[in-house]
Amino acid sequence: MAHSLTLKVSCFLIMAGSIATASVMAADALMPAMAMEHHHDHAAAMDHSQHAAMMDHSQHAAMMAKPSPFQISQHQYTLPELTLRDQAGRAVPMSELQGTSGPLAVNFIFTTCTTICPVMTATFSQMIRELGPDAGRIDLVSITIDPEHDTPTILAKYAERFEAPPNWRFLTGSPGDVERVLRAFDAWSGSITSHRPITLVRRQDDANWVRLEGLGSAS
Repeated sequence: MAHSLTLKVSCFLIMAGSIATASVMAADALMPAMAMEHHHDHAAAMDHSQHAAMMDHSQHAAMMAKPSPFQISQHQYTLPELTLRDQAGRAVPMSELQGTSGPLAVNFIFTTCTTICPVMTATFSQMIRELGPDAGRIDLVSITIDPEHDTPTILAKYAERFEAPPNWRFLTGSPGDVERVLRAFDAWSGSITSHRPITLVRRQDDANWVRLEGLGSAS
């Protein structure tokens, strides 16, 4: 049963480019208010040039303009022994992700992103609807790559915008801890504006991770 559901999830993610690209227009409309909130939070600590650099999504825009096919591979990842926090502030040990007994899907986002992150988040949201009664049998995890801004409270607002159910957790932590987790998943890019669109799917704790890298095409 777990294998069948994981296969269904993987197939959906591969074919979801057109769905997610269309739905990003709606998701993108939600971003200005969150970007403004980000500006108010950091105005005192960041000059204009730093803020402009942080919000430069030109590399993301290029990905959206010319989406590449998924690159699919299988891997084993070993997560560090540390704890992140979800959108409710609850502690989530990485050993819990490492040892999940059922299907698990993981992606990497940040809430002020207005290009590929809404696409990826909308894809998870659409997948939940498409799975119907089976949706509760898979755990979804979105890990922020901007932990300095994305507090549990901000992630909770973001999760609410995408109608995330209880089995979809958004994780954050200290910058050092988040970097260690990203490196363990080979998802660390060094810059939030150049991160790669990566989704990982695993059937159960002793199975390989299926790594889907790239964005689908809307055509």
